Amino acid sequence: MPSELTAFGEIASHLADPLVLIGLVLLLFFGVLRALISSGILPPVDQITSSVILQSLLRYGFWIAVLLTVLG
Repeated sequence: MPSELTAFGEIASHLADPLVLIGLVLLLFFGVLRALISSGILPPVDQITSSVILQSLLRYGFWIAVLLTVLG
């Protein structure tokens, strides 16, 4: 247990930068949303155009979150 807390303490120092924190939150949000859609719990929209827009939003949102995290 103490080793887990020290490991988190090392990671927590990087979360002080706002870009890293925002990137991490976006990464978690888009990752969970993508997992819900791919598992079938949250069905994608039936229309082809809306489905393409949703997939593009997820893809680019995920990469923007990764980019913010790396830049931070």
